Amino acid sequence: SKPHSTQGGGSLVATPAAAAVDEDVAAETERVLSGEADDDLIVLKELTKQYPNGKLAVDHMSFGIPPGMCFGLLGINGAGKTTTMAMLTAEFPPSGGDAVLARYSVTNEPEQTRKRIGYCPQFDAHFMNMTGREHVELYASIKGVPQSAVKEASAAKLAEVGLSEYDSDRLSGGYSGGMKRKLSVACATIGQPQIVFLDEPSTGMDPVARRDLWKVISKMVVGPSGQDPRDKTSVILTTHSMEECEALCPRIGIMAGGKLRCLGSAQRLKSRYGKGFQVEMKVREVDGDDEDYRSTLKALSERVGVPATVDTVEEGVAAPAESALLDLEHVLGALFALTGDDYLSSMIAPNNPTGYVIHKAATSEVGVSLDEVANFCVEELRVKAVVDFFASEYPESVLRERQETKVRYEVPSEGGLKISGLFGTIEDNKERLRLGDYGVS
Repeated sequence: SKPHSTQGGGSLVATPAAAAVDEDVAAETERVLSGEADDDLIVLKELTKQYPNGKLAVDHMSFGIPPGMCFGLLGINGAGKTTTMAMLTAEFPPSGGDAVLARYSVTNEPEQTRKRIGYCPQFDAHFMNMTGREHVELYASIKGVPQSAVKEASAAKLAEVGLSEYDSDRLSGGYSGGMKRKLSVACATIGQPQIVFLDEPSTGMDPVARRDLWKVISKMVVGPSGQDPRDKTSVILTTHSMEECEALCPRIGIMAGGKLRCLGSAQRLKSRYGKGFQVEMKVREVDGDDEDYRSTLKALSERVGVPATVDTVEEGVAAPAESALLDLEHVLGALFALTGDDYLSSMIAPNNPTGYVIHKAATSEVGVSLDEVANFCVEELRVKAVVDFFASEYPESVLRERQETKVRYEVPSEGGLKISGLFGTIEDNKERLRLGDYGVS
């Protein structure tokens, strides 16, 4: 489903008012425009992107990143992070200003800048009929790795990001979300590029895999011993996680409304603007052995008259139900019967960020499978349980963002709330809320 934000403004920390200019942002802008940052590997000078409809996606952004630094760029969806990435990778030109990568302009010399970068996009761009190994070998060849070294370098990179020999030789179309992100990082970092752009690289990864990825990024930035500091790799990392930035980034910028609002170390930003805690939670993914899935599939099949017996559902087979195709009318009726209200059925609309996929399939000539509808129901009801839990336990909390099965809350620290207490409450309810993983920062 499409990523979406439930509320604009704000981010991982409270940002200053739109009219105010953060003193550190102003100082960095002055450093860039005066030429003091010209030796940095990445330099943004008044970088701007305005779309034909008048929307200012990126608004005169200026900062520099020296060699050997991982710079964290935070902000909710719609803040301008991915648009910034698209300009830096020369996907499209800026409307104003410029960015200089390794002394080459992305506006005037995009061919030169592309040779020096690696890019892990927010959404995985893989060929479903190619294996993971074939992907990395292809990118290694494109990036100029000598043909004699392609296989060895690719195998080492796949192992580095945590893809086994077996998984490396599987078609990427069968990869899980976390495995696809690992492959994207491998493709971005093969060939030792001078500059690497990582757009939410750890999305979909479990906590262990996420920390393994952090080690890969840290090792890449540090570089081999004895390397000239001027030859070190620079990284721009976009993320929603302050924890990730604290682990990797000595310097962080926070975007909101297309502008760079805050700049500094994690500790400086927290001390200046922090007013509480951030909680990120991801509910468990649904599979055929899931008890909630089986019971939901059974209830839906009974509502629409599909001959799926209790036995077949409990055995996780349920072939008749999975193959049943429903039109929009049957979907809406089944969802209303399942919940007794229009909570789920109201989401089945072309402009709904989670229900649009079901609506599109249900209004097609083929219809939507009951299996897809059951998956949708379980995911949405699990997310609703988390939302209801926070509304009850922490009524002052704010749901800042939701992306598929992941939600991000800001919880004020007023009233003496401690991080240990917040952790304890979530841990005590982890099983009931069907949480796959969570983090508090």
